[in-house]
Amino acid sequence: MYYDAYIYLYNNDYTTSIELLSDLLALDQSYTQAYILRAYAYEQENLLDTARQDLLSAEAIDPNNHVIHYNLGNVYVRLKDYEKAKEQYTISISMNKKHQFSYLNRASVYITLHKWKEALADYKVYITLSDDQKDTILKVISILENLD
Repeated sequence: MYYDAYIYLYNNDYTTSIELLSDLLALDQSYTQAYILRAYAYEQENLLDTARQDLLSAEAIDPNNHVIHYNLGNVYVRLKDYEKAKEQYTISISMNKKHQFSYLNRASVYITLHKWKEALADYKVYITLSDDQKDTILKVISILENLD
């Protein structure tokens, strides 16, 4: 059932994916990955509070899963709660120092919060972990290094 839900999600059929994952969670309320995947589907449907609730349910089961905190950060960004987003990305990083996207997303949050030095530090870590968008990130780093 999980695999089928994933395929529907991949094909942007979020409603069917949510239904399958809900059926699965009715059978097994401890299935962390099902909560995470359903939260993502809810997020795509712009049901952000419901997505947040699913991720909090997943966190209650597996509090040391950095992916849950990363996804909570993403939901909080969409909710424009940047402090909570920063906290969740920081938790994710503390659990997995090589999770490049937590650094990238936290850097973006720092930019939003006008915390240039913190953003600069995260972008510098990000480019050591990934070549993705390297030229763009290096330009951003150059700009941040020249700010007061």
